[in-house]
Amino acid sequence: MNILIVSQYFWPEFLILNELVEDFVADGHDVTVLTGEPNYGEKDLHSNFILNKEKFKFYKGCTIIRAPIILRGENKIQLVLNYISFAISACTYGLFKLRKNKFDFVFVFQSSPVTAALPAVIYRNLTSTPVILWVQDLWPDTLEAVGVVKNKRLLAIIGRLVSYIYNRSDVILCQSKGFIKSVKRYTNFQSKIDVLPNWSSTELINSKYEDLGLINTESSTFDVLFAGNIGEAQDFPTILACAKLLRSSNVRFLIVGSGSVLSWLRNEVAKEKLEDKIIIFGRYPIEKMKYFFTHSDALLVTLSKKEIFSLTIPSKVQAYMAFGKPIIASLDGVGAKVINSSKSGIATPSGDIEALFSSIMYLSKSSPDELNRYGQNGRHYYSENFDKNLVRNLLYKHVDSILKD
Repeated sequence: MNILIVSQYFWPEFLILNELVEDFVADGHDVTVLTGEPNYGEKDLHSNFILNKEKFKFYKGCTIIRAPIILRGENKIQLVLNYISFAISACTYGLFKLRKNKFDFVFVFQSSPVTAALPAVIYRNLTSTPVILWVQDLWPDTLEAVGVVKNKRLLAIIGRLVSYIYNRSDVILCQSKGFIKSVKRYTNFQSKIDVLPNWSSTELINSKYEDLGLINTESSTFDVLFAGNIGEAQDFPTILACAKLLRSSNVRFLIVGSGSVLSWLRNEVAKEKLEDKIIIFGRYPIEKMKYFFTHSDALLVTLSKKEIFSLTIPSKVQAYMAFGKPIIASLDGVGAKVINSSKSGIATPSGDIEALFSSIMYLSKSSPDELNRYGQNGRHYYSENFDKNLVRNLLYKHVDSILKD
């Protein structure tokens, strides 16, 4: 098969997409990726890309077409321009570059923004090539929840754009069951919606351990690791408030990642004199992350108290389960249900500082055997529900169905 992958971002941050591309290539398929210039999580283009653009035209057997973009920058206006610029650039420059190609189907990895799917549906209109849309983020709901867009008219316009994209996709796959109700509001074709959950990057589990020497392993602290995006949705004010309650305890938070509120977080930690309770390491590549996971006692996932976030399972939940450490969560809905029902940790309501504090203190005083049981429960649940081979088999069933039509 000849497969076109469309995603605004194709870089180490999107490990699941990278692995899916690798698997398609390993299965003998020809893969082309239409994406943007790498700017995710940075105000400028990634330095390695600037130094050698030719190197990033290929990735492990696939061809990459990178559409020019306006950089994300550090404010919401630039972010909106970044979203719009990719949609326009990929629909013009990108599709022009693909004019001589013929694909069996197009697969869209639809994180934010939903506009990144426009090149795929326009290509479908031009060539009748079927489109599979994997929804990782719900628009316009997320925009309203994080305060990027507050104007009801503008939200309604974006909703119509979402309907346009959904109704021109042949299959819509949701990363959690909680997404289905929202997706159904924007499409006339209810039967083509299914669940395709995320899995954990195998690189995290299979990477070789490297001692980075950043954590004092001789201390008697109970270390709680937060790994991933440091943004508004992750509710860091609750983590800060909890850290204040933990001043006299042996607990500390290890924060590894980057995002839009990282500078704010650093300033707040310094202002509140919480440097011994919240240790910020910045971002590290996936091959280095095993060090932080290995030296943590529990793994933290948080989301703000918004209805939209109660519908999602943060992708770090799968990674945490696969690694086999107890999970501490401050979130609602589907994600909390998965953690509590799997007995892989303790999930408390979003924004409930006292409940988060109590769950952390409980685990910090638990025996090694009890902590290990949480971890093993998570691993078992992961293998039964989120294993990559299970997910891939489900995806190929949908591929087979659209190719037969």
